[in-house]
Amino acid sequence: MLEGELSLSLHPEKTRIVSADDGFEFLGFHYFRDPKTGRQCQEVRQKSVARFREAIRGRTPRLHAQRAVRRKHVTIRRLKRNQRVQAMLKRVNAFTRGWYWYFKSARSRYTPAFNTFDGFIRRRLRSAIIGRSSTHGWHRQPTNAFMRAIGYVSLCDLDIRYHQGQLASPARKG
Repeated sequence: MLEGELSLSLHPEKTRIVSADDGFEFLGFHYFRDPKTGRQCQEVRQKSVARFREAIRGRTPRLHAQRAVRRKHVTIRRLKRNQRVQAMLKRVNAFTRGWYWYFKSARSRYTPAFNTFDGFIRRRLRSAIIGRSSTHGWHRQPTNAFMRAIGYVSLCDLDIRYHQGQLASPARKG
C-alpha cells in the first residue's frame, strides 16, 4: 500500500520488524519495556539529546575574551537590562518551548524527566554570562528562582504547568 498508492518507498536499512520488548528508536524517541516494572516506556533518543545540546550551545555563545565579572555586577536587575543576555534568553526560551512540546511525553528511567536538560542549559547560561571558567560572584549553581527572575523558562516548570493543566497546547498555523 505505501509503495503503490502513496508512492512512498521504505529504506531497507532503517525498516525492520522488531519486538517492543527489545526496544526501538522512532521519531526522536527510544521505546522500550522497563525491566523492573514491565511497562512500556519512551525516552528521548540519544541522537536527539546530542542535537539538543548542540542547539543550546549555538544559542548560548561564550565570550572567549570576556573580562571577569565582579560579584556586584551579577544581579537580577543588571542581567534583565543586559541586551546580550536577554537576546540569548529569548532564543533559548523559544527553542526549549518548541522542544518541550515535541518531547513532553518522554520520561527518563533514572532522573526526573527534564532535570538533566535544565541543568545543562543553566550551566551554559551561567558560563555565557560570567565567562568561560570563572566563578566570580556565583559560588554555587544558579537556582531555578534566580534563572526564572532573569527570564529563563525552565523545562521542568513547563512540565509541571502542563501536567497541572495551567499550560495549553500552542495552536499551529496552516
